[in-house]
Amino acid sequence: MIKNKNDEVSTEWIIEWAPFTLLDDKNESLLLKTSEDLQKNFLSKQEGFIKRELLKSSNNRWVDLVYWKNKETAEKAMKNAASSSICSQYFSLMVEADHNNPSEGISIFAIAEIYH
Repeated sequence: MIKNKNDEVSTEWIIEWAPFTLLDDKNESLLLKTSEDLQKNFLSKQEGFIKRELLKSSNNRWVDLVYWKNKETAEKAMKNAASSSICSQYFSLMVEADHNNPSEGISIFAIAEIYH
């Protein structure tokens, strides 16, 4: 059984794993500013959005980890991303980004168990 911050039980949560490489001619501060815009003006307004974590590794490697209420809301947000100028600006900073297919390279996972 999985509980969210309101102690509501949810076994349908979905995690979107979106790895990317920051373009060599872009810097981290630009990425973080654009990421904040994406969060405030797109993701936070999507139905079923729970939270997002931006992870950083070496060699300009990053991962967006996005939590959704269920698979349907995650899929709807991906469709909305395809026509969003805010998403397009964010994707333009990535080596792998396909602006016509925002779900390219993204993996979707269901939560099997949480351990504390």
